[in-house]
This record gives sequence, C-alpha cells and structure tokens, in this order.
Amino acid sequence: MRRLLPRAGPILAAACLVLAALPGPSRAADSLRVGTITVRTLDVYTAAERASGWPYRAAAAVHVRTRESVVRKFLLFHEGDPYEPERLAETERNLRALGFIKRASVVAGPPHDGVVDITVTTQDTWTTEPSLVLSRKGGVSTFGVSLLERDLLGTGRELQIAYDEEPTRITRSFAFTDPNLLGPYRKGFVYHSENSDGRQDVGGIERPFSSVSTARSGALLYEVTRGNERIYRNGAAVFEYRQEHEGYRAEAGFALHRTPVSARRLSAGILWLEDRFSALPARPDDLRPGDRRHRYLFLRAESVTNDLVKLDYVDSDSRYQDFNLGPRVSVLLGLSPALGAVARTTGLASAEASAGARLGAGTYLLTHLSGQSRIGDPRANAVVQGEARLVRRFRTGLRQTLVGRLNVTRGWDLDRDTQFFADGDTGLRGYPLWAYEGDRRVILNLEHRVFSGRELFQVVAPGAAVFFDAGSAVSSGSPLRPGRMKSDVGAGLRLALPRAAVHSLFRIDAAWPLSPDPAGRRDVLISFSSSQAF
Repeated sequence: MRRLLPRAGPILAAACLVLAALPGPSRAADSLRVGTITVRTLDVYTAAERASGWPYRAAAAVHVRTRESVVRKFLLFHEGDPYEPERLAETERNLRALGFIKRASVVAGPPHDGVVDITVTTQDTWTTEPSLVLSRKGGVSTFGVSLLERDLLGTGRELQIAYDEEPTRITRSFAFTDPNLLGPYRKGFVYHSENSDGRQDVGGIERPFSSVSTARSGALLYEVTRGNERIYRNGAAVFEYRQEHEGYRAEAGFALHRTPVSARRLSAGILWLEDRFSALPARPDDLRPGDRRHRYLFLRAESVTNDLVKLDYVDSDSRYQDFNLGPRVSVLLGLSPALGAVARTTGLASAEASAGARLGAGTYLLTHLSGQSRIGDPRANAVVQGEARLVRRFRTGLRQTLVGRLNVTRGWDLDRDTQFFADGDTGLRGYPLWAYEGDRRVILNLEHRVFSGRELFQVVAPGAAVFFDAGSAVSSGSPLRPGRMKSDVGAGLRLALPRAAVHSLFRIDAAWPLSPDPAGRRDVLISFSSSQAF
C-alpha cells in the first residue's frame, strides 16, 4: 500500500487542482422567475393524423397516453424558481432521451410582471411493441422475439419479456425499469436472464447527475453473471472456459460548484469485483484467465460543460437527437487493500475526456478519449481508446448527411479474456464475426445517408446509404501498418420508424470486401439490424 500511495497522491492532488482552476462561465443576476408551467401530452397520432383513417384512430384508442404528472417529474424547474433558459434546454433534452417520448419542446413565453410562463409539450411514441427481431452481422444470423411496454399505463415504467438466439448463447430474459422509483430521476431497474450456458442478474437504483444544476448523485448497483466464454484466433474459438462474475458498486457524489452551463463534482464509493474462471468438462486443458478479486475504494473528480446541439436526420430520420459538444473531464483513482480474499494491494486509475466543435450549420466534430489501468497487479490490463465522430448535414432538397467515425484502441498487458475485434459487429461490415483480433485495433467508417423526409402511411420513412469501412486488429509483435488494413464498400436500405419506442430503424446493408478474409473468401456479406452500424 505504501508503494501505491505515493503514486496516487500526486495524481489526485493534480486532478483536484485542475478542476478547481477550470473557469466557470459568469452569469449576471436575473430577476425573472418561472411563472405558470403548462404541460401538454400528445398521443402517438395527433387529431389531424387520426382523421386520416381508422387504423390511426384504433392505435390511439389502445395507447395509454403519458400522464402529465409523469412529465412534470422530469422538469428541472418549478414555479417560482429563477428563470434560467439553460434549464429549459436541459429539460427538453432529458425528455427526448426517454424511450416513450418521440418529440419534446420546452418553450418560454414573453416576460410579464417579472415572470416567464413556460409550456412543455411532449408527443408519445408507440410504446407497446411485440417484436420479431432478425439480425445478421459478419455472416452470422441472430433471432429474437420480445414483448415490450415502454410506458406502462402511462407511468413511464418499462416492462419487457424476451427470447434471443445470439451467436454464442440462447437467452430468455425479463426486465423492469421505473424511472421515478423513489422520486424524480431516481431510476430503479432489474434484469434477469436464464441462458443456455448460465444466467445473468443486473439491477439497482441510481440517481445520476441529470443536469449541471443537480447537486447530488448516488448509486447502488449489482451484476452477477455465469456463462461460458471464448478466446478467438482468426475467426474461430480456440479456447473455451467457464466464467463467474460478481460486481457491486455503491457511490455518492455532490457538486463542488455549479453554474447554469457547467459543474465540477466529486464522488466517492466502493467497487467490488470478482471473476472466477474454471475449465469446462469437455475441454479441461484449454487455456483460461487467472481469477481476479478487487475491493476498490475510489474517488472520482469531474468537470462538465454544456454546449448542446439538437439535430434531426442524423441516425433516424426526423427524430431529433441531442449532442453535447461541451468539454468533459473525469478522473478516477481507486485502492484495493490486501484484506481477506484479496491477496495483494493494488490500485486503479482511469480517466476520460470529451469535447466537440461546431464546424458550420449542421456540422460538428465530437471527440472522446478514455483510458484505464490497474496498478501493482500481475496484469495491468491497460486500455486506451480514442474516437472521433464527424457529422455533416447538407443543405439540399433531399436531406443528406455524411457521418464519419474513427476509433483507435490500444491495450497493454491485457487479461487473457480481453480481446479487441475488427469484424462485422464492430464496423467492418464486409468481414465475418471475430475475423481479426488482438491488442490493437483501428476502425474507420464513412457513410453517406440519404433520407426521404417523408413518412409513408404515418409509419415508415424510407432512406438509403452508401459506405466505406476500413480497419484491422493485430496482436503484440505485429505492427498495425496500412498494408494490414482491410476494407469494404457497400450500400444499404434504411427504414426509419419515427413513432417506435425501440427498434426505430431497420437497416440492411450489402458489403463487398476489398481484401480476402482470414479464410481467403471475398464474398458479399449481407447484414441487417434494428440499429445503425455506428
């Protein structure tokens, strides 16, 4: 422990000094206050849309509209509070992020008598979804059926029962979420699955920093998983073993400083992690990772600034998305002392930062960098990852958007069960699952998306895309040179479902690999899914 503290102490002190020194935007005092708050909740189809035919009237008749009281719980302001336009913008963003709301607007009226009246309008998505999900990535098909309700009786609660046939296991699951379990923004959730090779239980309650004005946060979370895992080489599983994972986290945080657009925060907690590995009876000699046990006491320092961009026609046709281009920095330091089942004292260090820039109307660049490593452990499992995402919308009659992504991942002294893949599931659409693996990876995607901007039968909005993917993954000792990069080109169909709560997009792509895969093949791969490739 004495060897770790001299390392952690200066890092933590430097992090706190940096956060303390970061300037916060100044704001002149404003005497205006929030006046009357009017909340309007609209159905999936408006009155004009319902007049188009009986199917829309029938759909509206069986849908339970979100209750006004539920929407009010997500407001970051109340009547009589100081009027701050930034809180209105954050509230609108939070409402749009809810799975059961398609559109949200928070509009301030003209000032009068020292107050500003505010109108909040939301429109529901279609939240009751019996789904048949077919997906194909990297030459492997998956299948699933589910019954999902995202707004149970108009309360915002979510209930799902699902059956999924995945590439490595069959899963039967149940999930329930209450976004206001013990008050506004205090989310409680539970997930349970019985799998063909084990089971998984995840759940807890958390109160995140839902805005820069939030004073406190907290979380009590758990995850217990049992299942078979694999190590891959050249697209094939070469080792298979049993893994039992337990994770528990308790955390509490508070804001050191807050302004309408920025905040500096400090959190502390306990992170309990345990991974046990054992041989399968049919494969007793397979290589497997060593057991891991850590009981971290951690401290997290964070600085966030809001610079929000609201755009449609990026990932899903006319539905608006929110992107925060403001700088964010987070540093976490943890210490796991040698007590009980923990054989040695180790440390944990992680950090992440993100920032964006506007490059014109409808164009932005968003970057993200993260890294983490154990200290004093037999394996550091150090990972650094950087990603840049460029979005450019074109001012044309036919709505078009160019989306680019560059992802670079590098690992050092990794755990045996940690692998980075470049394949049909990670963005290299012309290559099979697990095609390339290693401790270094680069993925580049360029996709030009064309949107019709028209919702046929008030259900589906068709679109199309052309794309180029490039990348690879290599192991230690193999340089990641341009000559090792694999690439593909292709085109696809996009069917947006703007009124769906989930599965709001159906994508089908045909990708032609420009280089042979590990098996020497260069076949066109068809992939389809209910989400964008990146």
